Amino acid sequence: MSASPFLRSFAPETWSYARKFREFMGPPFRLDQELRTGTSAVLSHRDKYELLAAIATDLAARIDRDEVELDTQGYSPALGTRSFAALFETLVAEQYGILDGLRRAATSVFENVRNLPQGSTKRFFELAGRGVYGTPRADHPLAAAFPELTMALAQAHGSWFPLLRQVRTLTTHGEIGSCYRDRAGVAISYRHRAIREVFVPDAVHWLNETSAHIFQLTELFYRGCYLALEPAERAMACGMHNGLLYERFVSPSPAISLNDGRCLSRGWFEIRPGAECPMRLSCSAYLRPVPQLEREAHYGVISRS
Repeated sequence: MSASPFLRSFAPETWSYARKFREFMGPPFRLDQELRTGTSAVLSHRDKYELLAAIATDLAARIDRDEVELDTQGYSPALGTRSFAALFETLVAEQYGILDGLRRAATSVFENVRNLPQGSTKRFFELAGRGVYGTPRADHPLAAAFPELTMALAQAHGSWFPLLRQVRTLTTHGEIGSCYRDRAGVAISYRHRAIREVFVPDAVHWLNETSAHIFQLTELFYRGCYLALEPAERAMACGMHNGLLYERFVSPSPAISLNDGRCLSRGWFEIRPGAECPMRLSCSAYLRPVPQLEREAHYGVISRS
């Protein structure tokens, strides 16, 4: 029977700061429900956005069929453009979901800052734009980073955030808008007629641009959070191989990589032939095994001597 591949789960060099913070979340931050839920929301909505964006790329080709149906039949149910409009609005909702998560996490971290709103992402940006926030205490781990965050929120409120919120508000409980691709070009426009008309001339470009702004904003916040973490070790899964779980002890560090930490599993697979870690020749953590007594204490093993 052929060996299964090593399913690596510890790949911090590919993780965003938001992902790094979620994996190592701890002191000096108070781990309340808002911080946990907000951070998970940022990552889950970002992941869903990326999956749906890939589907939207494929769906864009369906718009050409609408044009062919119009040319050959004089009528088209416009399944492609209607589907793209619905997906466009779903992508906007996912982007706003990321910002909701950011607001929940930030209001937890800066819970004692004056005028920081609870429960309203709109006011989270709006009040930053008005410059009415207080300041964190001098001993707060992110006291120096708070002005940069509020400036970024204010800039967002003065540029890309209002249109994002408007589209999200119109479409959350309303009708689907419409999309159209001009035959003279490749841009797909989006339009929604409600109390106020919303028009996005290049929907794909706007989504990509807004997504980049949101990523930069969330990474600004979580970079500060991650770098402020206390360097406490914790057990973390490295991956799976042939049904076995491989782990390490590792602490957060600015340039964390596969080579950081101490191998927690080496003592087990060294006494089990064929269970050696496939990454052992390329991972420096293998050269730093966790001593037996420490490993057994971690797993709650009672030594028999």
